[in-house]
Amino acid sequence: MLDFVSSRARQKFEPVYPDDDAKYEQELEFNLDKLSPQVACPHTVDNVHPIEEIKGEKINMAFLGTCCNARLEDLKIAADIVRGKKVAPGVRFQITPASQLVYLQAVKEGIVETLIDAGGYVTNS
Repeated sequence: MLDFVSSRARQKFEPVYPDDDAKYEQELEFNLDKLSPQVACPHTVDNVHPIEEIKGEKINMAFLGTCCNARLEDLKIAADIVRGKKVAPGVRFQITPASQLVYLQAVKEGIVETLIDAGGYVTNS
């Protein structure tokens, strides 16, 4: 985590760590193996449903972006899914990379080309 932050920080910083004897109100554990992919549905970002609940629904737009998605890893996964395929007629597929740095790396790795070849279009963040 520190490597990630250090490579992006615009000024020097000192990490903050908990005291050795720190006590926490509660600790939560989640089994992420049991979490299915989630989809944000119209018209608010908190209208989220497991993908199984909306399977088969017709859409007219797919959006890969926001503050939660469109990291380089997300773009790679999307490119793997759409590689060799085409977006359905009548569906717009908008990709908004999380940052200019993510966009440039995705271009270098051919990810953006794959997404565009599938029928997507890229906007700036």
